[in-house]
Parts: sequence; C-alpha cells; structure tokens
Amino acid sequence: MPLRTDGLLDIGITSLEPGRMLGEVRQFIDAPDERRFDELACRVFRFQYEGNEAYRRFCDRRGKPPEGLSDWREIPAVPVTAFK
Repeated sequence: MPLRTDGLLDIGITSLEPGRMLGEVRQFIDAPDERRFDELACRVFRFQYEGNEAYRRFCDRRGKPPEGLSDWREIPAVPVTAFK
C-alpha cells in the first residue's frame, strides 16, 4: 500500500461501496495474498469506520481515524465484552 509523504498509509476512498468491499474480501479469502493484506485490512477499517457510528466514536476516542494509520496493526479492536 502506498505511503503518503507524511509516512501514513494512503487508503483513499476507493472500494467503499458495500458490494465491492464484500467482493474484495471474498476474493482475498479465496486467494490469500500476504502482500495485499495490509491494504485490504485498512480499507475494510475505513469502510467500517465510515458506516458504523458507534465504531467511529470508539476509534475517535482512541485517536485512530483511518487517515492516521501507518499499519493495519493500529486498527482499534473492539473488546469482546462489547458484544455481550
């Protein structure tokens, strides 16, 4: 995935349509490619951030909007207790 001049990932807004995003995830599952994982994970994160208000607030409170990522490992994970 390309880096911006400030060292952050350039995850843009491409592929944020639900059908297209699902198709890309399915393609990755069918043919995993370690080189594409970071890019796809960050785009899925942006998709979830943009479409889920509660998750967006969760990420914002932690100072982790999609624009601030430099690696997929920085994506905020939701605690298991949130699903109980």
